[in-house]
Amino acid sequence: MKSNIQQYRQKLLAEQQLTVIKEFDTADKENSHKDVTLCQNSAGQQLILRIGETRPLIFFPDGWQGENIYIPTVIFAGKIKKIPYEIEEFVAGPLLSDINNKTAKTGKIQPDLLAKLIASFWEVQEICRKLPLESKFSSQKIEKHFILAQKILSKPNEIEKIMSRNNKFWSKLYPSKWKFALDNLILTANNKIALIDNAKVGLRYFGYDLGWLVWPLWLEMEEKNYKKVAAHISYLEYFCKLVQKKRATSVKPPLDFNYVFWLIIFERIIGAAYDIVNNTKYLKKLSEQKIEKQRQFLNSLMKIVTEKISY
Repeated sequence: MKSNIQQYRQKLLAEQQLTVIKEFDTADKENSHKDVTLCQNSAGQQLILRIGETRPLIFFPDGWQGENIYIPTVIFAGKIKKIPYEIEEFVAGPLLSDINNKTAKTGKIQPDLLAKLIASFWEVQEICRKLPLESKFSSQKIEKHFILAQKILSKPNEIEKIMSRNNKFWSKLYPSKWKFALDNLILTANNKIALIDNAKVGLRYFGYDLGWLVWPLWLEMEEKNYKKVAAHISYLEYFCKLVQKKRATSVKPPLDFNYVFWLIIFERIIGAAYDIVNNTKYLKKLSEQKIEKQRQFLNSLMKIVTEKISY
């Protein structure tokens, strides 16, 4: 399939009179059948060509610029041999992961950036809540992850009880970008956060995107910080208060927000543990020693989180 995707790329480049400037490693990182390139047309305009996965056309095809976020315009969308593709406006600017590079080693996001990201999360909730987005999540996915994750998580029976007790939470769905992570967001020249790679926009449990601002940094932490669980919990408590402070009044979470926040972290711990057991592709670059320290960190984190949501 990958070779077919590359063949389709060559055909589209010729048809659209595009020249490749840069190939992104999307397929290698995600082990998926898609191809993303930065291209240039005959007029010198830079564009993104994405093949294999495209955003839902209901999701602001003409773009969007709000107080905090920027959504690029889809210039053209079509299919080649039943494979979807899109040509999208290129958004210049640094990835937020590059801006936060030093702070990431502590498992945190620098305060000014975190505040802007949280404001962006609420803006997405507001502008998308009336869009007819498709459901992209079910509680069965958590259960599937848990089957493997419990191999390295302590007290799996207690974890399973919390999962079952909160079935209604998982099933009540809200707008979600997916991969609302620092390496998938761009800071524009006018200080907006640009949402790129919007193929999996849809409905998921409340706060799903907030979890993506937390768990990827667990992989980037320096090994010495895996022992500082109490400090990380303090950071998450600060994070929780900031989300509540910036809350959009038009959006109502399904439960008490403090409880909801720790449920989000709870689910992300299960997901991270699943990735370790499943030996997910992006973990292959990490040493066994670091992965073992991550495992210990996740268990310590889960112990505290389950205490917070066991009432």
